[in-house]
Amino acid sequence: MQPLIVSQQIAQGVADFLRAAFPATTPGFDGLIQRFLAERKRVFQGPYLTLPLPFRKQADRGLPAL
Repeated sequence: MQPLIVSQQIAQGVADFLRAAFPATTPGFDGLIQRFLAERKRVFQGPYLTLPLPFRKQADRGLPAL
């Protein structure tokens, strides 16, 4: 699994979902989602978490990594 490819697939999936879930029903909203998605910082920016990896902790204690 390559993080860059996975992140691109997730971004595409979110964009597809937003287009399908919020269709333009009035002329005033026509193209709104497309303009919103065009600015990636608006959609794909947010809090990022660093999660500890359990196998890393075992390796630090001298145990074999899984």
